[in-house]
Amino acid sequence: MRRLLVVLFLLLGAAGNASSQVLAVTGGDSTLYGAAGAEATLYMPESTSSVSFGEINGHPVFGANYTRAFRGWLVTAGDSQPYFSTGQLGLVFPLRGIYVTRGNKDKTRRLSILAGLTGEAQTTPFLYGTRAANRPSLGVLFTDRLSDSFDFSTIAAFEGGKRTALGEGRYRWKGLKLAGAAGWLSSEFYFDATATYTYGNHFSIVADHQNYRFEGLNASANTASGAASWKFFNGNAGIFESQAGTAETAGLGVTAHGISATVNRFWSKQGAEMTYSATEHINRKFYISEFYGTQRGKSIQFGGGYSGNFVNLSLGYATFYLPLTGRFTNSTVASVTLQLPHSATATLGTNILPTGHVLWNAYGGAYQPLGIGTGNSSIGGVATPAKFKGEVPFGGIVTDDKGRPVEGASVTLGSGKKRSTVYSNAAGAFSAMLPKNTESVEVTVDVLNFAVAGDWVVVNQPKLATPGEVIEVTLHRVK
Repeated sequence: MRRLLVVLFLLLGAAGNASSQVLAVTGGDSTLYGAAGAEATLYMPESTSSVSFGEINGHPVFGANYTRAFRGWLVTAGDSQPYFSTGQLGLVFPLRGIYVTRGNKDKTRRLSILAGLTGEAQTTPFLYGTRAANRPSLGVLFTDRLSDSFDFSTIAAFEGGKRTALGEGRYRWKGLKLAGAAGWLSSEFYFDATATYTYGNHFSIVADHQNYRFEGLNASANTASGAASWKFFNGNAGIFESQAGTAETAGLGVTAHGISATVNRFWSKQGAEMTYSATEHINRKFYISEFYGTQRGKSIQFGGGYSGNFVNLSLGYATFYLPLTGRFTNSTVASVTLQLPHSATATLGTNILPTGHVLWNAYGGAYQPLGIGTGNSSIGGVATPAKFKGEVPFGGIVTDDKGRPVEGASVTLGSGKKRSTVYSNAAGAFSAMLPKNTESVEVTVDVLNFAVAGDWVVVNQPKLATPGEVIEVTLHRVK
């Protein structure tokens, strides 16, 4: 692991001397993924290249790929992990080969095709790689939005002699959402379905049937739950059924004057349990919490959270239902995120597996915008190329009301899935690459998440920005 961290810091140090448009570097270590390693991605005007190396479950992995647009298709060659998602179901193919995808202009249809050898790999926030790529594979994904209310998707794939053929439909009407998928997954029958109804912010019900597969364990679970709120009060109830047994839950809560209190009762084959929790918001940045449970004897847990310019952290306790075992479990939930200058971040947190085991996950990364010579202009360190076929660039400059650059300002470009949050560098410059065909994005300056000391207010900023436009943000430091 020490050697991987040394390589990561060397890559970060080399960012300032590279002649590319943008260099993004991530690295980390995780017991959740059983992985340690680093990844570097180079964004050029006409293409994107990526290299990744490390260990996954004790085995060395290496990956490299090259992506560019070609006659309307986005083509990736090398090691990649195409994600075929129908909305209800997602499949990852650890591929060593060719992956191409194309959509129509109004984004109502998309066709994706992969061909090559697949193997064993695991995607993490900081590493990708393919090991033992020896299974000949071919896959096709087609999605079609037939109307504003109905979508249809199909997946067909052959991987190492096993076939996958799945179809899915999704329907939306006012507060009602229906989705279902059925077919064969790796030569085994698969089916899941979900129905959700929401009435404003006051009432919602959910019913679904899901298939869980984890490390050779399979389980089907049926769930029905509901939640309601009125003024200061809220309540919830649910029932869970799987081969491992049936479980139920119900709870009531109240929120007033910055204090939230909740009482929940859980029933499962292991018996009944009561939990009591309370959260007090001391101010807009800091809160504390208490948890009292009766599972396997009485226990009292304390936690809290803080949200500031440089750090966001939380520590708490929560109850989870485990469909593979048919029981509830209480678990510590912790996360720490550091927002560092030069668009660097570091993250540490816990995750609970379907088996109930709690594992840690830690990773970090840096995002360095760089100027280019021929065919591009560079303003304040923000590269603004004339063409970029794979992605489109957005960038700008953050200064105070005296014209001095502000380092560590948090700027979010876009919304939803087309969203990227970056931090201004020492020159006040920031930039981000967003998906192709992005014509304009919303600009949001989040003063509460600045990676620089002081209290700031926004003096001037545009609401919308277009590719290549220099986004000018002006701030005033209150103290």
